[in-house]
Amino acid sequence: MELLKKLLAYLFSAFAGAAAWIASINFLPQIGAYDAKVLAAIVTVVGTLMTGVVLALLNHSKSKTREIEAQRKISERELEVQKQIREREIEESHRGRKVDMYLEFVGMVSHFMQASNTENKKKPLTQQQILDKIEKFQNGILLWGGPKVIKAYLNYRLEAESGHGKLFESVDVLYRAIREDIGLSNEGLENLETVKLYLKDPGELEKIKDITRS
Repeated sequence: MELLKKLLAYLFSAFAGAAAWIASINFLPQIGAYDAKVLAAIVTVVGTLMTGVVLALLNHSKSKTREIEAQRKISERELEVQKQIREREIEESHRGRKVDMYLEFVGMVSHFMQASNTENKKKPLTQQQILDKIEKFQNGILLWGGPKVIKAYLNYRLEAESGHGKLFESVDVLYRAIREDIGLSNEGLENLETVKLYLKDPGELEKIKDITRS
């Protein structure tokens, strides 16, 4: 834009000089014989040339402006893409933390559910180990867990402490919330299938539920 201003000023000076020269020719006696039509043609040619140059400069300026605008839009798109990439990287990093956290908790609950299996050779967890795992999980879901997981976990604790016979249902709800929080679908899963997965005989779940209610 600054270059355009300088060129326009230069052209204006040139045109003014040409006009002054032509005017002087008309008034000087020794060259008064010049044909006025010829002089007018000279002025017209000079004006046409200047107009063409000005239009070319204006078109160049508009083209440059469009180019700058296109580059700005490209830069904005690149920034948006970079932002989306960073968000995906952060989301994937969070997902990794969640998977590790949930896997440890699911392992603990699975350990409890396998305790009645005579083929299970694992040593039972000590009370301190249980408390440590629960504390770690609670701290983890506070920082990384989704709202549904926190609510489902609180409900699970209430059912575990009250003994109202809804313990397995609360575990199923918690497991589904955990799966959803790490991006898995629960579509097609029937009632309590996430719990039956850990039983030696999935069909015995109803018997176990009856025992816990009594």
